[in-house]
Amino acid sequence: MHVDSPSELPDGSWSVAVHGARPSELVRAFDPALPYVVIEGHSPAQPGWHRLPIALTDKGESIRTRTVRRIRFDICVSPREAIEAGPELDNSDQGWLYAWQVPTEPPEYLVLSDKEGRSRRAAMDGIGVTLLIDLPHRGETAIVWSSSRDVLDSAVERLHRQE
Repeated sequence: MHVDSPSELPDGSWSVAVHGARPSELVRAFDPALPYVVIEGHSPAQPGWHRLPIALTDKGESIRTRTVRRIRFDICVSPREAIEAGPELDNSDQGWLYAWQVPTEPPEYLVLSDKEGRSRRAAMDGIGVTLLIDLPHRGETAIVWSSSRDVLDSAVERLHRQE
């Protein structure tokens, strides 16, 4: 993993490219003092059909082994839980990660990855996103973003601590 120098974006926010990254390395960038990390669109299985225990409702008795594909869901965890799940995130689907951190409970219906440009930035500002990580596939280049240079610098420091 190689971390570039932070760059200021035209809107005044900051980002840094992290090359050759894996989810297990990137989740360590989250601030352990903030309670919520949202991982959007997690896909636990590689592409194709799989026999897995799946519920069709939110009732436990609905769980059955079913043949499924394209399983995606969002997860809200603590930074510690994200770090503990790192090896599993590395081995899921194509090892991609779209995750963000907020200091207060995240809204139930907001999906940041569905928004683009100014509407995404407005939503991020509105809910107080402090850090966002976007890794398209394991081993590729991730973008780590923050509206604050200090927050991004602290995240980069946590990334360097594991090297």
